[in-house]
Amino acid sequence: MSIPYLLAGLIVLALGALMILNDIPAPGSFNNETKRIGFQWMPAICGAVTLWFGGFGVLAAWMGARREGSDALDLAFAPDGILVRSGHEIAWTSIASVTNVKYRYLAKFLPEWKIVGLNRAFDIYLNEPLDIPQLRTKRGRPYVKVTLLRYPAADYELLFERFVYQFNRRGIPVSNEQRQR
Repeated sequence: MSIPYLLAGLIVLALGALMILNDIPAPGSFNNETKRIGFQWMPAICGAVTLWFGGFGVLAAWMGARREGSDALDLAFAPDGILVRSGHEIAWTSIASVTNVKYRYLAKFLPEWKIVGLNRAFDIYLNEPLDIPQLRTKRGRPYVKVTLLRYPAADYELLFERFVYQFNRRGIPVSNEQRQR
């Protein structure tokens, strides 16, 4: 989605720069030229803003795509439990409970993609602290947060449902929670 922003930003910025460079008013005629100067600078500013958004999107996509190996893994099944980021295994017996988090968007400007089920996460609470880099603590309870932010809902929804099924099947309590994003 960022590539069209980059291309549009380059075109509009080039158009604005061309208008500015080819028609700079004389120093003494500023009073009558104010509207024309604003008209000339508007495409350049819009192009720069669009380029910034496109560049930010490309950078965010590149940061997500450059994850490789076990670091590219967010959540997977293991023979005796689950695998989280960096390939760390959590045994089924180490999991005390799971919170299924669904984020709500209350912003006035919503993203262009469909946000139904887009931002989901698991807060996996553990019986005891494990040696996992992404381990956090909430109210004295160790937990691992697994965020499924990088994927469209169609890509992870089935896997998400399989994990909820496996947690329920193994007697691990799963609670549902909505949070504001």
